[in-house]
Amino acid sequence: MRHLGAPELAAQAARSPAASTAAVTPPPAGPTTLISSSAPASTTAAAAPVSARLLPSGSLQIDDGFDRAWRRVGLSLDRSGFTIEDRDRVSGTYFVRYIDNTGSGPKPSFMERLTGAFKPDDAKGRLARYRLVLKGEGDARTQLVVQNQKGEPENSEATRQMLGVLIKDMN
Repeated sequence: MRHLGAPELAAQAARSPAASTAAVTPPPAGPTTLISSSAPASTTAAAAPVSARLLPSGSLQIDDGFDRAWRRVGLSLDRSGFTIEDRDRVSGTYFVRYIDNTGSGPKPSFMERLTGAFKPDDAKGRLARYRLVLKGEGDARTQLVVQNQKGEPENSEATRQMLGVLIKDMN
C-alpha cells in the first residue's frame, strides 16, 4: 500500500486487525490522490433506460437521438433473433430477416427437418425480408418503421410481433 501512495498508518491498519480500530489519517491531497469525491452526480449515476413504445401508426418511438437509437436497435436486433443481412447508416436502414425463437409454432419432426434441407429457398421462407428504417426527430426522439422489400410500410401480424420483441428487449 505504501508503494501506491498510502500513508504509513493506513498500511499498518490494513496489516493488523487490532490496529484497524485506531484513527487513520486520510491520504494527503496532491498528485498521489487517485479518486476525487467531488465528481458531479450526473457522471457517476447510471444511464437511464431507453424507453420505446408502439405508436398507433404501427411504428416504434424510441426516446433517444438517432446515433444512440441506431446502436441500441442494432444490439437489440442481435439479441432478439433477427438476422441482419445488411445495414445502411446513412439512410438509417437495417435489412433483416426475423427468426421466431419463441417456439410458438409446431416443432418439425426429424423427417421434416431432414427433407427441409433440400427444399428451395422460397419454401424455407428466406424471402421474408424486412427493412427497419430509423428516422431521427430532433436530438431526443427517433422513429422506427418496418417496411417490406419494396420499401412500403408493413403492418402485418409479423410486424407487430417483431416490434413487440424489440420493445421488450429495449425496455
